[in-house]
Amino acid sequence: MKKIKGKIRNIISIYRYFGLSLGCYNFLLSIPFIKHISLWKKINKKYYRLCKDYLYSHYLSDYSFDDSDEIGRIDENSNIWVFWWQGICNAPELVKKCLSTIIKFKGKHNVVIIDKTNLMNYLDVPDFFWSKLENNEISIQHFSDYIRTRLLYKYGGIWMDATLFLTDNVDEDLTKYGFYTIRHGERSDYHICEGKWSTFFMASCKGNKFFKYLADLQEKYWRNEKYPICYLIIDCFISLLVDVSPFCRDQVNQVPVNNTKTMQLAKMFTKDYSDVKESVDEIIKNTKIIKLSNKCKVNTRPDSVYYWLLNVYDNREEKTAL
Repeated sequence: MKKIKGKIRNIISIYRYFGLSLGCYNFLLSIPFIKHISLWKKINKKYYRLCKDYLYSHYLSDYSFDDSDEIGRIDENSNIWVFWWQGICNAPELVKKCLSTIIKFKGKHNVVIIDKTNLMNYLDVPDFFWSKLENNEISIQHFSDYIRTRLLYKYGGIWMDATLFLTDNVDEDLTKYGFYTIRHGERSDYHICEGKWSTFFMASCKGNKFFKYLADLQEKYWRNEKYPICYLIIDCFISLLVDVSPFCRDQVNQVPVNNTKTMQLAKMFTKDYSDVKESVDEIIKNTKIIKLSNKCKVNTRPDSVYYWLLNVYDNREEKTAL
């Protein structure tokens, strides 16, 4: 009942703040069985097209770009940024396991865990963000979207979601680029990112204007809006920048396809490891960065994939490079 009430409040809020069209499409996407019909993908694409139209007209149409600076390269000694607002000591078992793999395979990078006690040591965050957090007008997820773009612009480095499970050292090939992300190619027929980027893993050189634009646009949005137009606001802004800025578009397009099965393992959490061993081993062997989720259904039985990954898997070092 609580979940249903939340969906109803969301539909009403989208209609109230962003109009009838977005409200109607949001309602359609909230129907429980909608993902089981082929029309869902078209509805989802249309919804995010409307989101992009709103964001462009309100925040990007008069934005001034400055692409004069040359883009550098990602530093092999730059920080890996991980965010867990409540502090890693209070994190779920899955997050702690993921963090242990990030630390193990960090290479020459330093791992910095950002939480509510130390964020101020790295960034000056506008006061209105703190007010919105206190009043539940912005979620921690949307707040972290803003924080990751500010950190990457100011310091450079690698942003990794706390639910990333590494199976090998961070790829040295990152130093060939000024911008890098996981380009897995999945969900290209309906998702806003079209499989071209992943906000859960982004790397950049220091001072990359791409991330200045993203931070500016998100800051402008949250300064003016009282409600999120969608869950994937940062992806909408990236998509818009790819549409209108050759500087940003070129950076996204030059990233090679990588970690193509990054999303697959989490889908197997409830299955018996023995039943899907071949598939799991193939993913582990050929995927350096695996996206897990703290929201996935899990099975904690000793024979489940979830249990095996957290308690049995030994982080084998023998890898097949992508």
